[in-house]
Amino acid sequence: MSTSEEMNTDEGPSVILVTGGTGLVGQGIRIFIENERKAAGEDSKRDETWVFLSSKDGDLCDRKATEAIFEKHKPTHVIHL
Repeated sequence: MSTSEEMNTDEGPSVILVTGGTGLVGQGIRIFIENERKAAGEDSKRDETWVFLSSKDGDLCDRKATEAIFEKHKPTHVIHL
């Protein structure tokens, strides 16, 4: 996948893929999102899914592994750490 047009851009739910999701910054983002959801309460469920990847999920230097990750999660947004 080389262009943003190939990513899921439907009006449906957002899927945010965070590479380095188990590192210091990735965990900081995870904690922030969890705290925001708790503060917003149950009435304010967002139509989004956060996926935090680690190196165990695939080698991003390997094109086929990366394509498999994108096919599996179909992200609408990527935060690459």
